[in-house]
Amino acid sequence: MTDNVKSFKPYRSQVWIYPYFALVVLLFLFQTSFGVVTAHYIVELGGLYGIDIRNIFPYSITRSWRLQLSIFWIATAWLTGGMFIATMLSKREPKGQ
Repeated sequence: MTDNVKSFKPYRSQVWIYPYFALVVLLFLFQTSFGVVTAHYIVELGGLYGIDIRNIFPYSITRSWRLQLSIFWIATAWLTGGMFIATMLSKREPKGQ
């Protein structure tokens, strides 16, 4: 019996998708950080750990950016995962991809 995980060798198109996975991680981290800032607006009205950030990031901006970034990272992860898995399931790389 062979172990498919240990013997996996990515196709060239799959290797080119790796930067998009990094983009997903960055978008997720930005979305999480805006979630922290938004939560601190509710708990601590003065800002973030005593730092007044109301002039830099108003509450409405942090809420909308948090929502938009969550949509962006989920959509990017969905498309990137689909492109990565499609080649893996077909077990061949389409010509010119």
